[in-house]
Parts: sequence; structure tokens; C-alpha cells
Amino acid sequence: MIWIIGKNGMLANDIINVFNKNNTEYIATASDIDITNIDILNDFVKDKNIKTIINCSAYTKVDLAEDEKDICYKVNGDGVKNISEIASNIKADLIHFSTDYVFDGKANKPYTEEDKTNPINVYGKSKLEGEKYALSLENSIVIRISWLYGIYGKNFVYTMINLMNSKDSIKVVNDQFGSPTHTLDVAYTVFDIINKNNFDYGLYHYTNEGNISWYDFAKTIYKKGKEFNIISNDCIVNQCNSEEYPTKAQRPKYSVLSIEKIRKYAKIYDYEYSLNKFFDIYKNK
Repeated sequence: MIWIIGKNGMLANDIINVFNKNNTEYIATASDIDITNIDILNDFVKDKNIKTIINCSAYTKVDLAEDEKDICYKVNGDGVKNISEIASNIKADLIHFSTDYVFDGKANKPYTEEDKTNPINVYGKSKLEGEKYALSLENSIVIRISWLYGIYGKNFVYTMINLMNSKDSIKVVNDQFGSPTHTLDVAYTVFDIINKNNFDYGLYHYTNEGNISWYDFAKTIYKKGKEFNIISNDCIVNQCNSEEYPTKAQRPKYSVLSIEKIRKYAKIYDYEYSLNKFFDIYKNK
């Protein structure tokens, strides 16, 4: 049995869809099973033959985390510690997700799994704490992902579509670089991890192929949105720097992740190909 934690999230929804399409048996829980309460977790797994735990739960409000530090650490740190303890007790594999924000963004080439971490905001620090707990298990796989978007939930692509359909012009930062990643691609990678059984335990990076700025990504969204007749308004996409668009939490300027390690196990798609796939699903949903 597979246990998916955080079933209402953007990534979990796609994992559930992939499992349903492939007749994969699972159970899924949301906030009704509190990961910060070890007693609740112990009670839940009792009498269940859980072989794999997929943890999609997380506190992801990057700016709000600066003010809600305790809550952020409780979910992203203590919660993962509890899940790891449960996985150890019932001898289940754990698949956990981390983030590109564990790096400070001062590099000039893609970060590898061996590169030194140095998060510069509360969210990144809490996620780093969580991945350390997960990796303390011998039978865990931690996947760092970046710039995630998908059909379910709030994300940058939806924000851009809404703004571009309602405004004559927008500004998007041009000095933060990363790799947009479609949740559906991550979901199929998770499916392969479980079914192909060819992954070694440990730490991996998974993103779509791309090294672009948020401005580049916004321009591509506008272009694709027009092609798919999802963006009907004419909107000028202007670029600005981070200083012109201050945020509560500092963001890494460069957080491109090296995907060479995972390439031999998983399919890697170009970010434009996956964005096309997103718009195709969006249009036909």
C-alpha cells in the first residue's frame, strides 16, 4: 500500500491522477491527519500494510514564512521528522520533496546534489531541515524540485494568465534564474520510482530542462497562452529587477538545479514542451 500525504496539494493531485490512470492502489490524507502530531500518525498507520510513504505536505508560503517562522518549521521540519520516524518504525520507503531554495543563488552553474546548501529565507531553511530528517533514513528518496506549476492550485502560470487577461502591461523580474517544472512530469517520475524499482535511495534533483528568468518564463506563458486562445487580451510584458519588486523573503538569484544524476532514471522534458502540455490540459479540462 502507498500512502500519499497532503492530497489536496498541487503535486499530490497529479500523483493521484497518475496512480488512478495506472490502477495503482493508494490511500491519501490531508490536514485531517496532522503530521506535526506523532500520536495521530502512529494511530493512522496501525493495522495498515504501508510499504511506501509519499510526503507532498509542506508549508509553501515563502513570504509569509518570514512572519510565521514557528508554523513553517513545525510543518517542514518537525512534520518531516515525524513522518521519517513512522517510516522507520513500519519499515516503509519514504519519498519526500524539497526545493531549490536550499541554495543561496550565488552560483553560476547548475547546483548538484553534492553542492553546499545555504538557504537565505525561512522557507528554504525549514525545507533543508526537513530533507535532512528524510535523508537520515536508509530507505528514503528526497527530490529537490523548482518553480513548480500545475493544473491544480495556485502557481505562477495561473497568476500570469489572470494578469495578462486583465491588464495592459505587467512587470516581471529578469534577474532570478531557474527551471520551471510541471507537476505532471514529477508525478510520472514518482510513479516510475515505485514501479520500475531501479532508483537508488538518496538525494536527487528533478526539473524540466531550462535555465531562464521569471521574465523569460512570463514571455513564454504569454506566447503559449495566445497560441492556445487562453489569453485573449493584449498585454505588454516588461522586465524589471528584484530591487524594483521587493518581497518579504529574499529569493536566490540563481537556483538552476543540475539534473544529470536523475537523467538515467527519469524522463526529462524541455520546459516549453511541458508548458504546451499544461496548456493543452488546461484548455480541455
